[in-house]
Amino acid sequence: MEHRIRVNVVVVDDPERAQTLERSMAVRLSAATGVVPDVRAVAVPSADAVREAGRAALALRPEPIAPPELRPSTDRLADVLSQEWPAGVVGPLLDCHIEVGPAGAARVRLIHFGGALGAPAEQMLARNLSAAAGEDIGVVDVSLPVEPLSAASPLGEAWVGQVAPVLDEVGRYDGVYACIGVPAATRARRDAAGGGHDEEDSVRNELSGAAAGVPGGQARVVGDTAWTLRVQTDPCPDVDSIPAGSPTDARGAPLDPATEAARD
Repeated sequence: MEHRIRVNVVVVDDPERAQTLERSMAVRLSAATGVVPDVRAVAVPSADAVREAGRAALALRPEPIAPPELRPSTDRLADVLSQEWPAGVVGPLLDCHIEVGPAGAARVRLIHFGGALGAPAEQMLARNLSAAAGEDIGVVDVSLPVEPLSAASPLGEAWVGQVAPVLDEVGRYDGVYACIGVPAATRARRDAAGGGHDEEDSVRNELSGAAAGVPGGQARVVGDTAWTLRVQTDPCPDVDSIPAGSPTDARGAPLDPATEAARD
């Protein structure tokens, strides 16, 4: 945390003595605190002038930074995005969120399924959005995976580390779901090998805990034929609706055996 010291002093003396006092106080405060202070000594000719000088010193305080008024410009921001969003390259825009930080800095989070915008496109969008809003606006690109992520094996912490950031993003937005597929046959393979607690069980438990931490039930562990992660706009199938080892479709829902037999 950054610390600041500001001191305003009014003295009945001549300007030269006031400057000497200002320098002396600055050195002493800096030595005592380790912070470079902002010290201002104002000299006045008489005690009657102290009140006026005091009001002038108070005026030196910076005004609090007010958050930019973005509501009137929301329509203009939407117009820019509708005209300039490169849907054909990075996929359609799913949602956007306007955030204002404590220092008044505004930014727009742009959520979409597809590839990343890239720095040049982010800079151009930020410039055009800022011009439309009349405020400096930053752009945060949030690209969600179109295709399922998968791993041949959970690879311990590596797979959990790949899934966790996606769950963090999913938890920020309504209408987005993360379906975490785990092989339902893991326990059967472990029992056939003589029992015991293996690494896959540890990963399964970590993924279950991570899913439980996502608000609104937007993440769920489901049975699958492999270790997968699907991000989608439909809710995940119920965890108990997929029999152990059952194949699933692209949304993580169980496949109809009759339909699959007909395809074969």
